[in-house]
Amino acid sequence: MPTLSLRLMRFLLFFLCLVAAGAQASDLERVPVLIKGGAVGLAQSLVERNQPSPRELDLWIAWERQRYAVYFARRDWDGLAQRAAALPLELPADFRRWALTQGAWARLSAGDGEGARRFLREILWQTESAPAAMSEARQLVIRSYLVDDNLADAQTAVLRYKQDYQARSDGWQELHATILLRANQPRNALEILAGVHTHEGRLLALLAALQSRAYAAPSLLAQAQKLANETRNKPRLNYQA
Repeated sequence: MPTLSLRLMRFLLFFLCLVAAGAQASDLERVPVLIKGGAVGLAQSLVERNQPSPRELDLWIAWERQRYAVYFARRDWDGLAQRAAALPLELPADFRRWALTQGAWARLSAGDGEGARRFLREILWQTESAPAAMSEARQLVIRSYLVDDNLADAQTAVLRYKQDYQARSDGWQELHATILLRANQPRNALEILAGVHTHEGRLLALLAALQSRAYAAPSLLAQAQKLANETRNKPRLNYQA
């Protein structure tokens, strides 16, 4: 009988652990739903109440990712950056890189290019960083120069990146053209955008053509009106067109 009681107690303990783990997993899944619904304060309360000790590493990391989502939803750039800067060194390298990247995005969102580069340097100095992580970090370095209005370094960084990664996507041509426009080189920007047909690329091409007087005013007006009609569901582009 005592043996049966011991087995029963062990079973009950195991069952309670499963229930607790299931409840925590359920709460974890609720966080993004609450954020999407605008209940960011409630989402933050769930994170604060449920995130376990780092000793439960996998679960702690899952909750930490949701914590960063809360920071972004609240636009709490300082809080997010401080959290990322204080991460324990013994965390898995891939998660540390992800968190440092979030810290860089937070500083960029706050208009602090140098602050973003402090996070990015740590990624770039890690020789074991995956190529994709290195590529993303270098992209963010370019954006950090733009935030600081350092056009010379931004343009140099773009050229080096495109040489190293053979970057030819529309997004990269648009970024390069944006830098050239800000550097008052509209004709060069227009050349870069020659093969780009996205709405963003066409808008930049119109701006470059306007600044360089490459096309007559009636042609520019007709193209702008056409782009405005096509971007009615994209408020920012529609307004600019």
